Amino acid sequence: MVFIVPITLKIIRLGFKDISLRYQSTKQNLSTYYETLNLKPGCTKKEIRNSFIKLSKLNHPDVCGPSSNDRFVRINEAYNVLIDENKKKLYDETLVYSKNNNPIYYHYRERQNSGNWKNEYNNPNNHWLASNIAIAGVCLSILLVGSLIRYNGVKKSVLMRSLLMDESDERLSFLEEQKLMKIDKTNDELVKIFEQNIAKEYGSILKK
Repeated sequence: MVFIVPITLKIIRLGFKDISLRYQSTKQNLSTYYETLNLKPGCTKKEIRNSFIKLSKLNHPDVCGPSSNDRFVRINEAYNVLIDENKKKLYDETLVYSKNNNPIYYHYRERQNSGNWKNEYNNPNNHWLASNIAIAGVCLSILLVGSLIRYNGVKKSVLMRSLLMDESDERLSFLEEQKLMKIDKTNDELVKIFEQNIAKEYGSILKK
């Protein structure tokens, strides 16, 4: 019983220590890079560099032990982003505000390497994009249908013109043949030819 109590107390202390480390780790992950380096947005490169050097010395694993490893990595990560103007600009754009206006920064690498279109689509702020895409799709469909109708109209027009040209050519050929046939013909022969042409062209109607 004497040995059980110290062991139990030790386990409890280790448990509280583990919970404390997890809380600190979670808190660090939710903090911004500016907060990690104890800086404010709009700080200069000199301020970023000085803060990085100071915090690196205070949180180096060789000085503070393995427990400071995550903190040290976070400090280096914050410095690498904020010291680079392009990365810093992109990081600043990832800031969003919750309903209580508390700033939450997305992890820079996750933001940089993310290509999750589902999250972007489900974002209410991006619904205007979906609306514009839908409108563009409708306009494109109307344009496509209009083009098909116009194409069919032009195709039918060309076909009709071709038929009329063929019919006109047939008429001209027929008249030319009639003209040649009437040469040196008597009136009786011309009347007979006329009756034959009438019967040939309107025979079905005359029979009715």
